This record gives sequence, structure tokens and C-alpha cells, in this order.
Amino acid sequence: KKNRQALEQAGVTVLPLPEKDGRVDLVELARVLAQRGIDRVLIEAGESLAWSFLESGLVDRIRMYLAPQFVGGRGAPGLFRGGVQTLDRRITLEGITLFRCGEDFVLEGKPCLPD
Repeated sequence: KKNRQALEQAGVTVLPLPEKDGRVDLVELARVLAQRGIDRVLIEAGESLAWSFLESGLVDRIRMYLAPQFVGGRGAPGLFRGGVQTLDRRITLEGITLFRCGEDFVLEGKPCLPD
């Protein structure tokens, strides 16, 4: 409660939202934002939140920045924690564009989730 008060005193609008499976109900979040005239959101998330947005059907474009560098190995986090385990459940992209941004590459497309 103190955190909420501090945020509100700093001018932040705090939206109390219901939970789903112990987390914020993302579909309800999207509905509340739409009511406020917000129809575009940039989601820069880790693997769990990124997968939750995809799984909820709330992502209409993915923009992925790829650096020509490799880190990680066994046990390193992936893009979507626990989300895609087999090829028949894979997420594909349609309408792909690929371009350079400095040293990096940018891959963008519309996600298509399996049925």
C-alpha cells in the first residue's frame, strides 16, 4: 500500500486489476487500457511475461533485435519460459521484414500460434 501511495503521489496512475493464476489478468489489463484510449503498448519483457502476452492472444506484432553475439549455454533462459516444447506447438511469423539497425538485425512479423 505504501508503494502505491508513493507512486500516486509521484503522478503515476495505478490500475487495480484482478488476478488470473496469481498474476495480473492481461486480457483485463488490455480492456482497461482500451477504455482509456490506449491501443498500442510496447512490451519489453522477460520470458515469462512475453509468453503470457502471446498465450493470451494480445500480441499482434513481434519485433526482435538480434545481435551477432552469443551468450548462454545449458540452463540459460530462452525467449519463452515453458511455452514451446515441440515443433507442432511452434509460433511462426507471417509478413516478415528483416533489416539492419547498426550492428544488429531486426526481425518483425505477425505471430501465428498453433490451434
